[in-house]
Parts: sequence; C-alpha cells; structure tokens
Amino acid sequence: MKPLEILQKNHDLHLHSRDYSDGKHTMLETARYAARYQQNPRWVGISDHSGSIIQRLMRAGKLPGGHEHGYPDDFSGYTERVREVDETLKGDGLRVLAGIEQEWGIGGPRNIPQELSQLDYIITAYHQRRLTTPYALETYYYEMACHPTSDIAAHPGWFTGCADPAAIPWQKIFRDLADHAVLCEYNLTTPLPPAAFEIAVNTRNLIFTIGSDLHDFRQNSTLRICSAWSETNGGGFSAARGYLNDLVNLTFPAQPARELQSTFASIDLLTDLESRLYNYSLGRSTAEVAFSALEWKLVQYLDQLPWYELDDRFIQTRLARFADLPEERIASLLPIADFLALIARNRRARASR
Repeated sequence: MKPLEILQKNHDLHLHSRDYSDGKHTMLETARYAARYQQNPRWVGISDHSGSIIQRLMRAGKLPGGHEHGYPDDFSGYTERVREVDETLKGDGLRVLAGIEQEWGIGGPRNIPQELSQLDYIITAYHQRRLTTPYALETYYYEMACHPTSDIAAHPGWFTGCADPAAIPWQKIFRDLADHAVLCEYNLTTPLPPAAFEIAVNTRNLIFTIGSDLHDFRQNSTLRICSAWSETNGGGFSAARGYLNDLVNLTFPAQPARELQSTFASIDLLTDLESRLYNYSLGRSTAEVAFSALEWKLVQYLDQLPWYELDDRFIQTRLARFADLPEERIASLLPIADFLALIARNRRARASR
C-alpha cells in the first residue's frame, strides 16, 4: 500500500478529549479532526484515560470522594457520551466507537472485565510506573497480554527509566502479544524505533493498529514540533529536521531561515524545545517556560502557518514503513463491523487459553 492510501483508510483509535480526559477538545471536535483524511466508510474511536473518568465524575458530583484510586461500577456516563457523539456524526457519514485507555498499575488494572463490557475496545497502557529494566518491560507486556481486558497494547515504543533500551527483548514482547491475540499499536506520537519495528513486522500473526494519541490540535507550533520530536524518538531526526526546515523555508529568505533552524539543529535542542513548548501548550506562560527570543519567534511563526500539504507528507513518511505489510495485518484499516468482530474473536481466544 502507498502511504496516502494507508492515511485515507486508517481509522484512528487512540484519541483523547476534554470531556473525560486530558485532551484539549471535545469528543465531537476530536472525532471530526481525526477523520479529516479518511475516505468512506469513515469511523474513529475515542479512548479517554480511565483514571480521568473518575476524576471527572467526582468533580461533577456523580461519585463521592475517596475513589481516586478505584473505578466506578460502570462507565455508563462516559459510554453514553460517546454514543451521543456517534449519533450526532452519523449524518456526516462518520461513526465513533467507545474505547478507553486503561492504566496498568503495579497490581494490574483495577477494573474487572464486567465493568468494561459496554466499551467497544480497550487500550492498555502504563504512565505512572517506572519500568527501569528490560526484564520489567518484558514482565509488564506478558502480564498485560494475559489479561482478558487487553485488546490493544498502547505505544510499545514508549517507556520510562529503562537503563538500556537496546537490551529490550522485543522478540519476546511481540511474540507474547501475538500469542495472546493482543493488537500492537504503532503510535504516531511515540513511534517504535526502527529496529523494534522490523522485529514487530516479522513477528508471525502480530496485528497492528495505527493511532495518533491525539490530545491537542489547536496550536500548529505544538503539533508540528512535538510531531517532529517524536520522529527523532523513533530514530528519524533527519526527517524531522527536514520537515521543520521546509516549514521555515516556506516564507523566510535564507538568512532568517538559518537563524530559526538553529533552534532545532540537533536532537538535544529539538528535545529541549519540544519539552518547553509542550508545557506552554498546557497553559503555562512564556515567562514560566522561558523561551529564547529566537525560539519564541519560531513558535509564533509556526502558529500562523495554515495546514499545509507538507504536514500530510510528513505523516506519510511514517506510514511508508507499512507499505510492504499486508493490509490484513493492520486492524485499524478494517471496516467498523470487521474491526469489532476481530476484537470479539480475540477476546474469545484469550478467554480460552
């Protein structure tokens, strides 16, 4: 498949909203934006963080205090909201599934399968744990893959505190996912390193989804620089730098362009800029974040640029990695009924083990 074809066929399953999670836009806005490239039939999935649902319900007075570390008896409020968005967008030819990104704690997920029965799919992730050794990562993925509620393994290229990333046993991790019928997410925000991706595509019966992990599309500078930084995280700094250079060259003559390009001329500079810009996007002031005059000039310039074809091409550089992969190995390319049937079939396979 050509990258553009993948882009037009892919149905984003990893989306966060402000309704129940840490996204910056409503479910309605998020779903519409996530489907901007899709050709018919169009569908996406909302997958807000499970812990944020509790906090939201507590703030709304729908749960008493003291439930910060537990889950409600059901997710009816969240699921009903997604179903309302789905009903609203049907007239536009866009369907919306109800998913969730459940947090995996030290003892596993705190919810039980019956609590999640209303949801169409479940993405399992960890964020607050520090997995500091390859063995800890291997153990997490094995335990997660064995759990009946794990439909999709979130961003396997994302980890915290690992002392030796090169020593991560990717063969074992991907084999466990495939053996337990757990889909492997290729996360466009934190893509798999090239060596790990090569192992993944050569793992028999491993099925992928392609998700954006979208939180905020409001600020072009945040989106573009964070997107470029995530490409360096996957080993592609030259592609990231080329993309940002091209953006700067759209307007500026050579000398001002070179000055702006100096703010992201190395991986370290880009990583540092991305971190501060991300904090700024969360609402912190420029004084708190401390941009240099030149960096702030770059941020303001990128925010003023409209959406360009250049951005689409940059996304396609990542999707090109799937060009030789059979279409049936990317579950997020499926029609909505076939995707739901796959999730149901995989759950039965895990339950029978």
